[in-house]
Amino acid sequence: MRALLLFTVVFTVCPAACCAKAAAQGPAPAQVMDTLVVDAFWGAADECFHEGDYRGAMVLNLAATRIDPYFVQAYLDAAYLLWSSDQHEYAVAVYMRCALANPENEDVWEDLGDYYTVNRRDFPKAVQAFTEAVKRVHDGYQVEKKLAHAYEKAGRLQDALDLWAELNRLHPEDGAVRINYERVRSLVSTKT
Repeated sequence: MRALLLFTVVFTVCPAACCAKAAAQGPAPAQVMDTLVVDAFWGAADECFHEGDYRGAMVLNLAATRIDPYFVQAYLDAAYLLWSSDQHEYAVAVYMRCALANPENEDVWEDLGDYYTVNRRDFPKAVQAFTEAVKRVHDGYQVEKKLAHAYEKAGRLQDALDLWAELNRLHPEDGAVRINYERVRSLVSTKT
């Protein structure tokens, strides 16, 4: 109910009052209003989530992305709420909408890869998502490690070994990388 009230107030009362006042005071009233609305939706979505109104939280997050298509976290939260309520096709559609609106963003692809790995255990799709993630600018090399694991789980042991070898060359100080490299190298050598 609170979400509906917020929606009604934001789209009926606030624009008329706020935009007229903002237009008289300075530039870009629409941008100011959009920011206020997105912040209100984001806060209301968080409130809905903590009150157990997951559908309301999802709707408010999606509404925020309609106003600000670059608000990646709102897409990711909506996708999580969708897949955690068994609406997997809609969740993937939200991930893809986010990727289209934010083509340079790595987070959406990493999140989608995690979804396919953990939730669906669809390792070929996880490989596709993580491959998209590593093409984009990102911090560290965690996504490369996830891709190597996905390669292995998808049965692509040579690809996994090649990636672990490269990571081991670049990060010899990382014990987890070294252990995985040696483990997968052993698996590949027993298969040949």
